[in-house]
Amino acid sequence: MNQRTLSERMHWFRVILILVLILLAGCSDCTETIRDTKPSPDDRFVAVLDYTNCGAGVSPISNVEVSEKGKVERIVAVSAPVTASHLEFTWTNASTLDIYCKKCDSSDAKLMQSSYRGIQFRLTLRD
Repeated sequence: MNQRTLSERMHWFRVILILVLILLAGCSDCTETIRDTKPSPDDRFVAVLDYTNCGAGVSPISNVEVSEKGKVERIVAVSAPVTASHLEFTWTNASTLDIYCKKCDSSDAKLMQSSYRGIQFRLTLRD
């Protein structure tokens, strides 16, 4: 009888584990969209506006990311829990990327790094 109880427990444990995994998989319905891409003036780097939306109940996240041209790995320069229309960016020169967050609070938009491989990032909040 004790063996049967253990077997029943293992069965219900597996059922619960499968249900939890299904629920967790359902919560990862995030969509990631590249909204804008701009190469640096010297064509060595690329700045990207990446927008992630996970649906109802979760704030969207917009990131301005930078990578060396031709590389997949990107670093996050600015991150903000806003829609992509709030963020704009422009290369002032080959070593300066200006990023603007429209209608953002200082507590929202975060400069994640101030520089990367000789590029300075500048964040400006606009009304």
